[in-house]
Amino acid sequence: MTAGAKRVRVFIATTRGAVRVVRISAENPTVRSALCLSGSLAALPVSADYDSFVREPTGVVERQTGHPVYRTDLSATIEGGESWQLGLFVAHLLKHEDLLAEGDEPAETDLLVTGRLDRDLNIGTVDHVREKLERAGMAGSGRGLFVLPAGGDIPDSAGGWQVLPVDHPGQALSACLGTETFESRYGALRSSPPRGRWPPLAGKRIAAAAGIASAGLMAAVLYSSIIQREEAAPERTSGGAGSMMQLEIVPRGEQGCGAPVVVAPQANVFAGPACAGIVTVGRDGEFRIMASVSGDFLSYADPRRYRRELHRVISGGDRLVLRIDFPYWVRQPVRLNVDVTQLAMDGEPVLSAKRSIELRPAGSFHF
Repeated sequence: MTAGAKRVRVFIATTRGAVRVVRISAENPTVRSALCLSGSLAALPVSADYDSFVREPTGVVERQTGHPVYRTDLSATIEGGESWQLGLFVAHLLKHEDLLAEGDEPAETDLLVTGRLDRDLNIGTVDHVREKLERAGMAGSGRGLFVLPAGGDIPDSAGGWQVLPVDHPGQALSACLGTETFESRYGALRSSPPRGRWPPLAGKRIAAAAGIASAGLMAAVLYSSIIQREEAAPERTSGGAGSMMQLEIVPRGEQGCGAPVVVAPQANVFAGPACAGIVTVGRDGEFRIMASVSGDFLSYADPRRYRRELHRVISGGDRLVLRIDFPYWVRQPVRLNVDVTQLAMDGEPVLSAKRSIELRPAGSFHF
């Protein structure tokens, strides 16, 4: 943890008492998120709702932290409802910045939270607010904040808990961490976060996709198609493998996936978050495109989900396009490897071209 940073202990306010967020652990992306009683081997019944709350495209946690699956240990059971959402969202943001007090770690601030949260981070009102505060007991640290929806019932401060009505999660973080820490860690937090989107491809699709493969968490989705060009294609060198393909990277920014960026032939590194790679072949003939994504993440992910192949004959100005999505939840460098081969009528290789690009994602938030 950064020197001088303030740790925060988070509690979910319930009608049975305050439930502490004991620990949050990032898990294998191929499984599902779970809420568990601390140290238990069994998931709580609300875990299915929690998984949907975390994982894209329904949830909000993955969009902020870049990881789709967590195990969260609680000090007591949460039976159901949605009033836990705001508290767990704040806990995840604190955990991601190493500001969440876990286990026996001391905390400067105790945060007691109740509230629903929608896709756009709007806070919804909940019932039994006064009862939840009464049953929370005394704040354990020297400073306790009771965070609740500004649009609902607002009780008086009690039990060492200072009542803090909010209409956005950023207000809770700012109050417990201080303005300076909040701005340095979460300054990009906005009330209307971006929604991921696929950028449109130029031209009109025909002979659609060779396949769309979902990795559950949408870590690697590929679609490939032949595209009918509506405008004349730029001239390409007729000979040599260098003119066989065009490689583009789809960057990932605060507004989701952006427009594809052409990678120069001599480039071997792409710096910054990226959604996908696109390989385009625009000359007549029979071609085979093979693309793969490699990296340390394959030690716990299925490599088959990150290998794609497309084999087609194209003519008359069509283009052969293969798109492979990157594991956007990975913050370590990965590598895109592409191999394009032109085949003769007997299936034997005539020309081939290879590209290998290292992708260096940024680890910053995109709110």
